[in-house]
Amino acid sequence: MELETKELQTASAKLSLQVANRLLLWVPILQVVLLIFLPELFTDVITLLGFIGIPLLYVHLKWEGSFKQVFKLNPVKLKAFLPLTLMAIAIQPISTLLFMISTSIFGDHLGFLLEDLFNKPSLILFFTLCIVPALGEEFFLRGIVLHLYKPLKWPAQVLANGFLFGIFHQNLNQFSYCLFIGMVLALVVIVTKSIWSGVWIHFLNNFLSFLESQFNFTFLNFEVNNLMGWSLTFLLAVLSVWLLYILFIWLNGYYSDKSLLETLEAEDEAWVEANQCEKLHWKHMFTVSLWVLLIIFTILSTVIILGANELY
Repeated sequence: MELETKELQTASAKLSLQVANRLLLWVPILQVVLLIFLPELFTDVITLLGFIGIPLLYVHLKWEGSFKQVFKLNPVKLKAFLPLTLMAIAIQPISTLLFMISTSIFGDHLGFLLEDLFNKPSLILFFTLCIVPALGEEFFLRGIVLHLYKPLKWPAQVLANGFLFGIFHQNLNQFSYCLFIGMVLALVVIVTKSIWSGVWIHFLNNFLSFLESQFNFTFLNFEVNNLMGWSLTFLLAVLSVWLLYILFIWLNGYYSDKSLLETLEAEDEAWVEANQCEKLHWKHMFTVSLWVLLIIFTILSTVIILGANELY
């Protein structure tokens, strides 16, 4: 009987990953359908509906777990906002370095993709660039998807969430730094047990881009073909990695009396005890839905690169 229960729990854990991957595949498709048949609705409303409303309904109907448990709707401690804010700043040099690497390999096609976005009026741009992604993407990726990926050990959860966040943007320029940012955000949400910590960092990260667009400057503006630019960016990125490590230790101290590693391992142990089965190997995340999503990502990325190169 005990063995049968363990097998059932393992099957349920595998199903959890399958559900997450189905959502990752179908939510963007459903958003496109809504845009086609309900074009009069504000695009950002449809985006939020797709990121939060549809998955929320699906999880509520098909999956156990309260909304508070799924989304980690716990308040952020006031004193935690300082390290969280510094994290948003610390990720900038690393993101810049990763973007420089991707553009040196694939070319810069973000201008091709985001030209219409930055031509919007300031208030609409602020809502579209800062509010919608901070809420929609965090509740979806660090809320629902991270919750459904709990059957994996914490390093695999964090890496997978960054990877999925990257391919969800459907282009190689953003994939390069979204993978890293997604990992940071996933780790922050796990440590703080609050989706709002991820929302705050995501908002600040995009708000910096908003300021750059409004005042026509960049915080880190180094030329890809300039050796000095590469050297400075690399040095800042290395320092930022060290700073992030310090900030995570600082942040963890507000939420646990254990070390950062012990806190993360305790999360895994609590899940194993509650579900009475071992954590799954990371290979179980590669379901049919994820392979289809990867094929779509490859096709779209290729089309975007070809389109951008032809236009510019």
